[in-house]
Amino acid sequence: MNQKPTSTNKSEGFTLIELLLAMAFVATLLLAIAVTVIQMSLVYTHGLMLTSINKAARTISSSLTSDIQNSSSIDLTKQLVDNSGNGGRLCLNGYTYVWNLNGSNQNQYASVDGTIVPPISLAKVADPGASYCSPSNRNSTIPYSSSSPQNDVELLDDGSHDLVLQKVTVTKPITDPATQESLYIIYFVLSTNSGSDILKPGTTNNPNSYYICTPPSIAVGDANRCAVQEFTIAVRAGSGG
Repeated sequence: MNQKPTSTNKSEGFTLIELLLAMAFVATLLLAIAVTVIQMSLVYTHGLMLTSINKAARTISSSLTSDIQNSSSIDLTKQLVDNSGNGGRLCLNGYTYVWNLNGSNQNQYASVDGTIVPPISLAKVADPGASYCSPSNRNSTIPYSSSSPQNDVELLDDGSHDLVLQKVTVTKPITDPATQESLYIIYFVLSTNSGSDILKPGTTNNPNSYYICTPPSIAVGDANRCAVQEFTIAVRAGSGG
């Protein structure tokens, strides 16, 4: 007796549960990749901010070192100005360093030819007579002219990140009795312009002795884009040759 061949054309596929499980796995994988990319981006951005801060610190240190070394002596009672804790000035060797702290506008430019003036973070301005540190001019505006921008150099403008000074101190701890040369210690704190994201030492949320960025748990702004560094340089006046 001849037996007819049986048909095996039964269609096979994924069940609904299998599809849902596959979609859940793919979604979890994509989420993990997205989180990893975001974290890598934040780390990279923070690295760029620290690079900008360190680059600016080198520029500041080099400029201050050169001018202090080429100064025979510095009378800090006359050549160093504290603008009510919001900024300051330091007159050195034909130039005056003018700064604002934490984005304040205590020290400002005044246009002499109608040009738009830039804000001051830390500017090195030509001042042969050290007039900007004199008692009558300690809070005066700084003349600014577009025809002679070389006379006003902003030391914190690297074109990539907005940086500000948080603190600047200048002290003279030692004077060599033989040569009468003095050693000056300059301490400054540089940070991103994050406003309330920077915590001063000894405050409620920062019992440390140094500046920090606000922890993410209590951050007011974007703590992931905050960076702060402290620097100290020691320079001997009159040693520039």
